[in-house]
Amino acid sequence: MGNNPTGEYALIANDTKRTMLLSFQPGYLYMCYGYDEYRHIVIDSLLNKGWCKPSLSIEAHPMIEAFLNRYQQNREGALYNLQLINLSGYNGVSFHEPLPARDIPVKINLPQGEIPHELFSLTSGEPLLFKIIGQELSFSVPLLEMYEMIIVK
Repeated sequence: MGNNPTGEYALIANDTKRTMLLSFQPGYLYMCYGYDEYRHIVIDSLLNKGWCKPSLSIEAHPMIEAFLNRYQQNREGALYNLQLINLSGYNGVSFHEPLPARDIPVKINLPQGEIPHELFSLTSGEPLLFKIIGQELSFSVPLLEMYEMIIVK
C-alpha cells in the first residue's frame, strides 16, 4: 500500500452503496502526471474498505506493466493469459533495449472452483512451476526481456 490510514479523511464513503466521493479527480491527475500517489489514494481506499480484492499481484519494477485477461469459454482450455511488458527501455519518444527482469513473483486470485492444471510461457514454450494455496495461484516468471505472455490452463 502507498498510504496508511490516519483517521483523517479526504473522501466520503457510503458503505451501503459502495460509493466514494472525492473532492478532486485522482484518475485524471494520474493520467496527466503519472504520480503513483493519485493511484494509491483510490486503490488504498478501496482495499481499506474491503470493497475489492486484487485479482493480480506482481512484485516487479514499476516500469513493468502487467495485464491479466480472463477467457470466457475458451475452446483451447485456457483460463487466463498474463501479459508483461518491460518498459525500462522507454524514454519519452525514444526506445532502447530494456533491462531484463528475472524471477518475478506473481499471484492470481482465482474464482471459487477454478483450478488450473498447466502454466506455460508463450514466448519460450516452457512450462512453469506453480502452486495453489486456497484460491491463490502463485508462480514466478523466470525472465522478462521486452514482452512475455503466460498462458494459464
